Amino acid sequence: MISEAIAPFDSDAPDRIPAPDRVPFLSELLARKPPPTLFHYTSPAALDSILRSRTVRASAASFLNDAKEQRLAVEIAATVLKDRLGDRPDGDDSRETRVLGGMISSLSSRMDLYMFSLSARPDDLSQWRAYCPGSGGYSIGFSSAELAVVAAEQGFYLAPCVYDYQEQYALLGGLITFHLQEAGEPQDIATDFARSLWAYSPILKHRSFKAEEEWRLISRGIDPRHEQVGFHERQQTIVPHFDVRLTGAADPFSRPHFRVTIGPSRDPDGARKALNLLLLHHGLPVSIGASSSPYRGP
Repeated sequence: MISEAIAPFDSDAPDRIPAPDRVPFLSELLARKPPPTLFHYTSPAALDSILRSRTVRASAASFLNDAKEQRLAVEIAATVLKDRLGDRPDGDDSRETRVLGGMISSLSSRMDLYMFSLSARPDDLSQWRAYCPGSGGYSIGFSSAELAVVAAEQGFYLAPCVYDYQEQYALLGGLITFHLQEAGEPQDIATDFARSLWAYSPILKHRSFKAEEEWRLISRGIDPRHEQVGFHERQQTIVPHFDVRLTGAADPFSRPHFRVTIGPSRDPDGARKALNLLLLHHGLPVSIGASSSPYRGP
């Protein structure tokens, strides 16, 4: 269960969070080149909002619809830590034992960060059903290279999701090894580990979602007073989000990668005409595809 909040690492000891090149598997993972185009599945209203505002809404990691997703990294980290502790004798008060015990205690911590989901697949029936309304939806294709540039300007990094348990175990094991080598008091090291775990945990996703081929924009820790933090209603509660601006040194809407795919629809011709007008209205290149799925919604 998530409880104690920890300070954003980019404003409070950034050197204690390992850069990707200091953790072997993490370094290889974040060096992977994304597909030229990445797609975001969304509703008609959200599509219009994205095109009009040139922003996308990154979700707060601690307010995801699926609470199990937050627990995945914690559960695997607990397994790695217990494996490291092994069958140590009672009364073992070595520094490593105290650090590992502190890391286990730190697993209930959290940090305020945000993420935005994309997929390598432009036309995936499971994602039409999961992330779009039954009446119809769209997948928006962005230039991954341009998107990574504007996101990095706002403190986000682009990473592929990891679905394989052995790779997840290796990633978290690398973070633990990094912090075990850190100098300082065991409790301070445990706090640093909690920051690292929270910072990289959105990369991990359950293997049942592997077919989605998801990539994520993931933020550094963000102060809730940041001007791009906003709030919206969801299921009768207030939920925070971060408005990632798609403007700056690069243009994620650039040709030839920007395009919009119309999801399964009862009126595909009408949907195409309306989308054509919407793109013209917002001054964007008209590049439209349509789902090949015979599914037409409920």
